[in-house]
Amino acid sequence: MGNLPDKVEAATVTPHLSAAALRLKRWVGATAYSDAGAASPSDADRAAALKLAEARLALAEMFASLAGNYQGMGFVGGASHTEGQSSYLTPAQVETLAAHHLAAAERLAQPYLQSPAALAGVVKDLDVDT
Repeated sequence: MGNLPDKVEAATVTPHLSAAALRLKRWVGATAYSDAGAASPSDADRAAALKLAEARLALAEMFASLAGNYQGMGFVGGASHTEGQSSYLTPAQVETLAAHHLAAAERLAQPYLQSPAALAGVVKDLDVDT
């Protein structure tokens, strides 16, 4: 999921995974978050939704943060008609993609939020370098 460049190292991705986990835990609370990661969650639908929401949050964080780091190599947008060539996403397309993943994460987590205000400031948070 996410179509990241091939040369992204685990050490580059890990902080974004951690940030996504922290943000989701703040949205839904520690109990719901921990239960979603359990081998036998009490609510399988919630667990599935929260796992996918966390993946979408991580992608939103990564796209927003890594876009400048992979300038020249870029995020692959899709194969061209010429074999072996790819097109790359523009910075505006990367920003749109990050916003798309964030919105998807919000929709998935919405039914399980601790409070309606849990999502406040999320978009602003993405503008801060991590």
